[in-house]
Amino acid sequence: MRQRPKVLLIGPEVILRWTESTARALETLGCTVKTVYYNRSVVRKQMEGLRHFVSHHLGSRIPPAPHWLLETYWHWSNRCKAATLIRSARAFRPDLVLVLKGESLTALTLQKLKQATGALLAAWWVDHPWMNAESKHQWREVPGCIPLFDACFIFDHAYESLLREAGARTVHFLPCAADTAIFRPQTVSAMDRATYGTAVSLVGVYTEDRAKVVSAMTGEHGLGIWGPGWKPFLNGASQDGSCAFRGERLLPEEACKVYNASLVNLNTHHSQTKRAGLNTRAFEILAAGAVELTDYVPEMETLLEPGRETAVFHSPEEARELSRHYAKADEERRRIAEAGYRRVLAEHTYRHRMQTLLATLVA
Repeated sequence: MRQRPKVLLIGPEVILRWTESTARALETLGCTVKTVYYNRSVVRKQMEGLRHFVSHHLGSRIPPAPHWLLETYWHWSNRCKAATLIRSARAFRPDLVLVLKGESLTALTLQKLKQATGALLAAWWVDHPWMNAESKHQWREVPGCIPLFDACFIFDHAYESLLREAGARTVHFLPCAADTAIFRPQTVSAMDRATYGTAVSLVGVYTEDRAKVVSAMTGEHGLGIWGPGWKPFLNGASQDGSCAFRGERLLPEEACKVYNASLVNLNTHHSQTKRAGLNTRAFEILAAGAVELTDYVPEMETLLEPGRETAVFHSPEEARELSRHYAKADEERRRIAEAGYRRVLAEHTYRHRMQTLLATLVA
C-alpha cells in the first residue's frame, strides 16, 4: 500500500461525527478520502417524518410496522446500499477500505468490495464490536465479517481475544481519540456560560451506573446533566432541584462549550469498557482544556495518568467528594487541565490514531 493511500471510508452518520473526524485526520496525513455512510437511508427518514407529521398534526398514531415488513425492507435497503457502495468503490479504486463499526454490512458486501478493488480491508471499533452496549442487541452480520478484514482495530484490549476466536487475521489496540478541530479551549461568552455552564457537568446517555453517581450527588447543587434518557430518573431522584436536566442532545460544538464553561466535568464509562478502553469523552474533555473527573478504568495508566492528567474516582461517593473538592480548588484544576491538555495534543488525537493505523497496515 502507498504511503499516502486512497481511502474509502465507510462509517456511520451520527451526531458525534466519528466518521467526519476520521476522514479529516486521514486528509491531513495526505490521503485522498471518499466517505460513504452505511446507515444513511432517505426512505427511512421520509417514513419517520411522515409518522411524526401524522401523529403531531392529525392526532392519530401510526402503529409500528410488522416484523416481516421490517425484515423485507432491511434486506432490500441493504442490497440497494451495497450495490451503490460497490459501484462507488470500483470508480474510486481505493488502496484501503476502512470500515468504522459497520454493523449492517454483510460478508457478501465485503467480499464484493475486495473483488472490485483489490484493496486492503480494515475495521475500527470504538465500542463493542458486535453488540449495542445499551440495548444488548447483537449485530447479527458482524461475526461473519470478521475473517474478511485484513486488520481489526479495537478500542479495548478485552475484545482482542473475542475477535481472534471469530477468525480475525490480525487484531490491534487503537484507542478512542479527540478531534481538536472541534474540542479545544475557548473563551465562553456570558450568554453561553448561562446556557452551558455549571459547577459540575455530566454529558452522556442515561445508564444505571451513571445514575448511581448522580444519586450520590443528590443535595449537591450545581450538577448539570445533558443526554438521552435522564428526564424520568431525575424527576424522581432530585426533588430538591440540585440536579438540573439541561437537554437531551448536544452537538459536539455545544459539548465543548459545556466543558469550557463548567468547573468540573464528570465522565463515566459504559460496561463495555473493561481494559484501557477509555471512551471518546475521556479525551474530548481534556482537548477542550477542561478538568475531567472520570471513573477508574483498569490499565488506563497507559493512556492518561490518574491524579495528574485527569482526576479519578473509584465509587459514587468518592465522585461526590472529589467534585466538591475540585470545584473549589482553582489552582489544582488549572494544573490538571493543563497536563491533560498537553497529553491529548501529544498522543491522543484522531491524527495520531490514523498515523498508527496506516503505519500498521504499511508495515
